[in-house]
Amino acid sequence: MLRPIATIAVNVPQAVFCLATVLQIYWVTTQLPQIVAFRNQLIHGYARVRALTVWNVAQSSLPALLVCVPALLEELGEG
Repeated sequence: MLRPIATIAVNVPQAVFCLATVLQIYWVTTQLPQIVAFRNQLIHGYARVRALTVWNVAQSSLPALLVCVPALLEELGEG
């Protein structure tokens, strides 16, 4: 009985890491159209972008993106 519990205890962190990676990739892929649209606004319509909008996006979305990028790079074999 102890062996299965030990096996589960070892595998739980790996499963949690895999789930976290999948959720990060899911977040980025679902947010990708918005990320691209915001980038396009910054590049092509810079004069019309409000500084407060950029600040709000940086405060609300950038932290999650910074967590996801290393996992995506690792998944692509570039990390």
